[in-house]
Amino acid sequence: MKTVYKGNRHLANASVVMWFSALPLLFASGCLWMPPAPVTRADLGTSLKRFERRYAANPPAGARVAELSRAFDQATTSFFFGNYAEVVKGIEGAAAMLSANGPSDAERVAASLKFRLTPSAYVLGSGAAPGFRLTSMYEVTLASESAIVLKLRVVNEAGEKIHEQPIEVQGAASTRIDILGTLTIDLTKLKRGNHRVELVTAEGAAFAVLNWPAVERSPAQGREANAARLAPLSFDSPALQQALASARARNALLLDPPGEDRVIEFVIDRSALEASVADEVERLAAGENPYFHRKGDYWRVFKREGDEIPLRVYCPAGLDVGKPVPVVVAWHGYGGDENLFPEGYGAGLVKRLADQHGFLLVCPLTYPFLNSPVVFDRLLEVIGHDYTIDASRVYVMGHSLGAACAASIAPRRADRIAAACLFAGGSNLADADRLPPTVVFLGGADLVSPPERSRPGVQAAIGKGLPVELREKPDLGHTILVSESLADGVTFLMQKVRSAPRRK
Repeated sequence: MKTVYKGNRHLANASVVMWFSALPLLFASGCLWMPPAPVTRADLGTSLKRFERRYAANPPAGARVAELSRAFDQATTSFFFGNYAEVVKGIEGAAAMLSANGPSDAERVAASLKFRLTPSAYVLGSGAAPGFRLTSMYEVTLASESAIVLKLRVVNEAGEKIHEQPIEVQGAASTRIDILGTLTIDLTKLKRGNHRVELVTAEGAAFAVLNWPAVERSPAQGREANAARLAPLSFDSPALQQALASARARNALLLDPPGEDRVIEFVIDRSALEASVADEVERLAAGENPYFHRKGDYWRVFKREGDEIPLRVYCPAGLDVGKPVPVVVAWHGYGGDENLFPEGYGAGLVKRLADQHGFLLVCPLTYPFLNSPVVFDRLLEVIGHDYTIDASRVYVMGHSLGAACAASIAPRRADRIAAACLFAGGSNLADADRLPPTVVFLGGADLVSPPERSRPGVQAAIGKGLPVELREKPDLGHTILVSESLADGVTFLMQKVRSAPRRK
């Protein structure tokens, strides 16, 4: 029986329900209480991504760093109690700390809302006015009971504003909102491609960002047509077998509405995906591997003994794939998924570092790799079908649970791994008898995994004479540690090259 890894249903670090109506209704809990909207992995991922972007654009200084780290970690711990709404509320509260004057009532209300459109993909020429729903994920207490005016804005792929309409929210001492209405856009302005829908405050802050593709045919029609062409294909070549599995998995992402429990289904550009998968089907039907030397950022799977493990691959446009390339395998923390490094930490900083240093980035789902170097071997084998890997420059990194994963695999594959980088983890290094050069970053303000938990194991490895460096950042918390230390960690990795084994 085939297993498709969908990730843990919980989301600690991130690591992103549709309603159908067009009735212009407004409810506020000042006069009527209603339950909050379900908070999903997609919501958590969206909130984290917005925080990381704001942090990267306006990083705090001095004592504010530790204060913000603690606030973010406190939000993260709400996950362990299963309170996703509190996680989002806490992340948004931490993000508000990046503002010099604090958030306005409008910003606090906008941050608490989830926005969904139906249809979630617009079929060009269908003429159907899209409906929307704005719903509170958690309750907000306001300073004033005056009306708040927000704007729904639609932006095309060129970054041009093509629609804007006001949404009025009546403030109250305690506000919970449920608005159903119609997006009154001129449908002739929609062109094939992805559109961004935002909820914008008077201050210009954008919230509830949603991808909204305009397509020639419905995602379901495209998916079914591709599936029919893929169904009869079969290959003896291991590389084409892996490519076929990936094309089928990618085709399955053409959903309307997209799922919200797997972040990739919600965040991927379905307009671009439809065109890409159609091309992949054509090439596979001709016996070609559509992922061979592929550039850019893409999601795929790799097969292992009947399992399909998801991963994100990023190949910089400037990387010379005609020769052996360095590879960095990055494992996310507990509750996250394969999208966390390329989408989250540092607002996707690791991709910019891949551009700068010139390496192939591979971000798998962490859980299948735990304590399993054989799965790591299989991953490199599969990636090796599409890119020639520089065997002297294979690197691993991980955050939290991902750090434990890297620290488990690195000793047992020290003959294959040139260096390792661990964030907020590494206690299991105490068990290592050999290691490639390894750097460990620990945050002194980490409330989720305090440095006292990992430091003894790291120091034990250093005491054995193993090539381990410990770098402690006293003001950084569990997740902010990654975005603040990632550049230093990658620089450490890129300086290490594994020597070729001596011939006997």
